[in-house]
Amino acid sequence: MSTDPKHSGGRNEGIQATNVSAGVVAVGRGAQATSYVVQSTAQPSELTFQISKVEQVLAQLIEDKQQLAKLREELVTLRALTADTRQERVDGAAAKAEASSVLERFTTKLKMTNVVLSDVATLVTPLVTIAKALSVPLHLLGLG
Repeated sequence: MSTDPKHSGGRNEGIQATNVSAGVVAVGRGAQATSYVVQSTAQPSELTFQISKVEQVLAQLIEDKQQLAKLREELVTLRALTADTRQERVDGAAAKAEASSVLERFTTKLKMTNVVLSDVATLVTPLVTIAKALSVPLHLLGLG
């Protein structure tokens, strides 16, 4: 890298990359990067309680036993994920990806029952709580 100000303007100063994977990146002279991480304060027991609320609402909404069973399969998976009290599992990227996948499958199956999630506040509230606690984007639920 040249420290001569006459020759450094607008030139590549030695930073080249074809693939970068990072939480934050700062490039260039005087660059700074800051990352803010919000960790969930929800306890696994709170998440399990919210999942139970979802199950109760589903039991009232859906009469077809097969459709209800398919939805409950996803909730069982979600409960297993949230019941794991190891912090790296609950807050980690792998858990976020798994929770995202489970919630996305759940909402897809819910649509097949002709239930519009955004129209059922008693479902939205606990699902949003779960999604936020696991850092799952709300758009995967069809919300926000």
